[in-house]
Amino acid sequence: MAREPLPKQPRQNPAEVSEDPHSDKEASASPPLRVISGPPPSFFQREAPAIESLLTTEEAAACLGTTKRTLEAWRYAGGGPVFVKLGGRLVRYRPRDLENFVAAGERLNTGGAAP
Repeated sequence: MAREPLPKQPRQNPAEVSEDPHSDKEASASPPLRVISGPPPSFFQREAPAIESLLTTEEAAACLGTTKRTLEAWRYAGGGPVFVKLGGRLVRYRPRDLENFVAAGERLNTGGAAP
């Protein structure tokens, strides 16, 4: 026995959101749309988690004007910027650590010490 297809209902545009589903406006043939409330105001005022501000090796190399390979060599030899290792495998850099690395390299002349 074949089943009859369900009757097609008109699609509603999700952008059309009723401001007040219980208003005294004239009732329409279609059911009122549900009110979609946005996130609480504090949602947008929170700081982004620190994990989102971590840079990949490629991004860090671009910030420093060097190559990925140079950063890898510095990590191995122990002379580059501080890095973070996640899960024993992923290497990431904090922007502030890159800034500190650059600041540590400031010199007043070619043979002089840091200011």
